[in-house]
Amino acid sequence: MSKSEFLVPIFGGTGNQMFQAAYAVTIGKKFGIQPVFVQMTDRGTTARNWELGAFDIFPAKIGPARFKRMRLRSSIAREIQKLTKKPALGVIFDKGVRCIPQPKSQPRIVSGYWQSKSYFENNEDGVAQLFKFPDMGNDKTVMQIQQKPRSVAIHIRRGDYVSDPAARHQHLICNEAWYEDCWKYMRSKITNCHAFVFSDDPAWVKENLNFDGDVTVVDSTPDEEPWKDMARMSFCENFIISNSSYSWWAAYLSASQDKIVVAPENWFNGVPTASIGICPEEWVLR
Repeated sequence: MSKSEFLVPIFGGTGNQMFQAAYAVTIGKKFGIQPVFVQMTDRGTTARNWELGAFDIFPAKIGPARFKRMRLRSSIAREIQKLTKKPALGVIFDKGVRCIPQPKSQPRIVSGYWQSKSYFENNEDGVAQLFKFPDMGNDKTVMQIQQKPRSVAIHIRRGDYVSDPAARHQHLICNEAWYEDCWKYMRSKITNCHAFVFSDDPAWVKENLNFDGDVTVVDSTPDEEPWKDMARMSFCENFIISNSSYSWWAAYLSASQDKIVVAPENWFNGVPTASIGICPEEWVLR
């Protein structure tokens, strides 16, 4: 491996991939080195697509031998760190072993989810520039949002949180009462606000949620590129997000000044959101 680069495995869904890329470019800027993104989205229990292409970020072709060496080095480093509580072999992890958010020496592999703004707090402008959405053109939903002052994006995440037993065990599923309570809270803070509800299951939303006031349920297209609904949400002025990195990025990338962002009090089952540091301090946890 060249000393001017380091490897960054990319896995998980759209929001997770964005967190990984954000930390990678921040590390790259710190040391003046180039991140080499390695596609691992098709591995694991839930296969995903590469979603960073919308931001002109693409996986490198590293070849099977180099890929195998990366996996082996990471595996050995993880075991060493579990024993010594210190980083080893130039590999940095964020879970299960000691986390080094801002390493003092140049890493060779950076592997993790990095789900916090703190991992790129010295490079926020660079990250905002990195994640510029493609032009939406005359998108119907975007035009509707722009015509409604005091807009609120509500994101209802279901998908594998409901269908996958392993995901259901780990992830908290925000229920109807929670969303309705958050919408009531938002209406108490912002008069005459209009909600745009985004979900991977809009039919379920229409059948099960009873929102008072002005509400539009967005009928998303299942086979549409995932970045598009994230971009649409980012045009809103305020947010009620689920415990999902997908809606986290929509809220974070919104250019709205003084936006109110409401997030779940627990991000995982039995894990308080405040304890993992994923949400900025000014966001409201309920």
